[in-house]
This record gives sequence, C-alpha cells and structure tokens, in this order.
Amino acid sequence: MPKKFWTLCSVLWLSLILYLSFYKPSNTASEPFFSHQDKVGHFVVYGLLFFLFAQSLRFHFQRLKFLSEALFASLFLGLLIEILQGTLTDYRVSDWKDAVANASGIISCFVVYIKNQK
Repeated sequence: MPKKFWTLCSVLWLSLILYLSFYKPSNTASEPFFSHQDKVGHFVVYGLLFFLFAQSLRFHFQRLKFLSEALFASLFLGLLIEILQGTLTDYRVSDWKDAVANASGIISCFVVYIKNQK
C-alpha cells in the first residue's frame, strides 16, 4: 500500500507541475505578495517533488541508489521543463533563476532527507 500511495502522489505532483509549467496564463497579472514569490514557489514545489520521488523509489532500490535516482530525476526534470518552456511555447520563457531555484529546493530537501534517515 505505501509503495502505491507514494508513487501515485509522485505522478500527481509531477502532473500538476507540468500543467502549471505549460498552461497559458491570463493577461491580468496581479502584483506578487512579496518580492521573488515565484522563486520561493519553485524552491518548494521541486523540493516536494524530490521528497515524493524519494519516498516512492525507496521501495525499489537500496538506500544510496534510490536517493541518487530521486536526486537525478528531480534535477533533470526541473532543468528539462525550464528549457522546454522557452522552446515549446511563445508565452513562457526559460529563466536560469527559476532553474537555480528548482535545484536549490531539490538539493535542500535532499540534505534534510539524508539527515533524517539516521
């Protein structure tokens, strides 16, 4: 049961990320609540993606293997989605700062995950 639960959560979360990354935003953009709100969102969303991948993959691989697989998959998807936003759409742009926020969230969650595995 837990294996299927975490896998389902991973698939649903990745689906939400893909939807939010490629939907066409409305023309009525509101002011952000605080400066760099977008970057904080990237940090949290991709950190959670790593966590869900790690929880799902821990049932399939040994400890170091599942952590490295989750880390690689999360980093790869974060970078790939950022590149594809700029190449596949004319209403989104690739932003290296978003990619850094994605990677920062993933690596931060990775460090916290390892420290809590003892």
